[in-house]
Amino acid sequence: MTDATGQRPGIQMRPGDHICALYNGRPARDDLVLAFLRGGLASGDKCICILDEGDHQVVLTELDRHHGRLLARPTARGAGEQLDLLTPGESYLRSGGFSSAEMLMFWSDSIEGAIGGGPFDAARVTGDTTWLLSAEDGTIAEFMRYESELNRFVEQHPVSILCLYDLDAFGGGILVDLMKTHPKLLLGGMLLENPHALSPDEYLARE
Repeated sequence: MTDATGQRPGIQMRPGDHICALYNGRPARDDLVLAFLRGGLASGDKCICILDEGDHQVVLTELDRHHGRLLARPTARGAGEQLDLLTPGESYLRSGGFSSAEMLMFWSDSIEGAIGGGPFDAARVTGDTTWLLSAEDGTIAEFMRYESELNRFVEQHPVSILCLYDLDAFGGGILVDLMKTHPKLLLGGMLLENPHALSPDEYLARE
């Protein structure tokens, strides 16, 4: 679905949202990322996006067509810039392997730096997760614990989070954990409330 300009409209999100976006293939992912970032840029939010480095220029090129004035230095990374594009190695894997505690601290520092000491009132975060498929054993289980803890995190910070999962890559086996850890699902352009989501404490107890 497109708007009057021929562009996909921005995904409307509110601080406290933690949404699992399920898609099939890279073109669908790019549509989701661009819609998510357009909505954030238009709202004046701090935007942080995690993709492989080779995908950064695609995102910048598309965003610059409509938001060039907002992206004065789009590749700079700092509290004063509206958009940060990061790689998995600069975020999820910056210590060599994935740690839920380290990643939550990373988000806390990034968001507090942008909002507490920067010009933004809210932040939105999105990240592709296909790097998990080549991660060491046990990483997916650790990442699902992290996903669950994000529900507590968004209650404490003015941030909305869109998690990106390619069903073509992961298959349906991951859906059970995604349903347990995300209060909302974005599927086929529809935002759905998920009655199967568990609180972080419930998730850890059942695990």
